[in-house]
Amino acid sequence: MKKIPKIQRQVEGDLEHIPRGPRGSTQNYFRQMYSAMRINHLSKTSKTKEETFLEVWEHWKKIDVNFVPIYDPSYFKI
Repeated sequence: MKKIPKIQRQVEGDLEHIPRGPRGSTQNYFRQMYSAMRINHLSKTSKTKEETFLEVWEHWKKIDVNFVPIYDPSYFKI
């Protein structure tokens, strides 16, 4: 059985609180970007999951001003 690195486990746990959307949806691209940025933040900074989430959301607002990600507000204290 392969051991999953701590950072990967953390990001997978975070993604459980950002549900998948329909294939090709902005929600799914948001999840992908969150995953990549969160890995970077966990390995190089001390940013919280909320800071990562908001940074990704700010990026998507520039692309689609009406996009609001679906997420668990009890997990992400935004």
